Amino acid sequence: MSHKYCSNSIHNIIPLGTDELAIAGALQGSPIEICRAKTIDAYAIANAEFVIEGYWTTEQVWETDEAEKDGRQDVLPFFPEWTGYLGKTWKSRKFKVTGVTHRKDPIFYNQLAASYDGQFVGLDFREALFYELADRLVPGLVVDVHIPFALRFMGGVVFQVKKRRPRDEGYQRNILIAALGAQVGIRLVIVVDDDVDIYSMDDVMWAIMSRAEPGIDFLRGPSGSRGAAAQPGEAATMIEAGGFGGGLGIDATVPFLQRERYERAHFPSDSVDLRKWLTEEEIRNAKANQGEYAKVLSKYGWG
Repeated sequence: MSHKYCSNSIHNIIPLGTDELAIAGALQGSPIEICRAKTIDAYAIANAEFVIEGYWTTEQVWETDEAEKDGRQDVLPFFPEWTGYLGKTWKSRKFKVTGVTHRKDPIFYNQLAASYDGQFVGLDFREALFYELADRLVPGLVVDVHIPFALRFMGGVVFQVKKRRPRDEGYQRNILIAALGAQVGIRLVIVVDDDVDIYSMDDVMWAIMSRAEPGIDFLRGPSGSRGAAAQPGEAATMIEAGGFGGGLGIDATVPFLQRERYERAHFPSDSVDLRKWLTEEEIRNAKANQGEYAKVLSKYGWG
């Protein structure tokens, strides 16, 4: 477990200073073995493919030679950021490398920030943190939590809740507000009911379209708070408004006392035996040509 994924997570669940190696060991079911570093007074993960040893200095250095010649920050390109946009070069603290060690036959593989694997390497852990946050606020209300790839790891989260009684009404908004304040620069938090497939953005968007009322169910996070510099739109906002413009919370849940108005159309698709009219190959070909949302509707008999 890298420092990146803990340090960018929910600090009221995993405070700074938490033993990250202990968490990683618990997840894998065995302790993380460590050993003495070769060139500095520190420990390293014993089975790491590569270990870069060194220390931070107070010196400020440019991230690229081109930016140093240009002399301007946040202008020239650097590398693709987690947001999906091309990042820009900055001056940052210098890391003085004192040694590089590795296994006998190391696997050299580095995940890119804007890649599919880069987004999902710590996603399960982050989803669990949001689940824990919500469950501490309202035990038992949250059924599941998902961060779709479209929300780019730190951009947002979708909660699935099951209201059990009339007094549960409103708790979903407490969760929205807590999530908007729990993560620096989070932009979009959505809450839906348990009849919505949170692993399908089509179904989530359908819930927003049909269950969220403009002016009532769209909650704005506090403007002027701390944002994420990697978001292009926030750079100007931070300069002009003095901070992040605030995230958006969307309550796309059904009012508990009006559930009968929101009964989803259901078709008994599971009772139809397609093999009476089609061959197995024809059925496989037809399913292979289905869009992602068609598969969701077919799975639940919604259309």
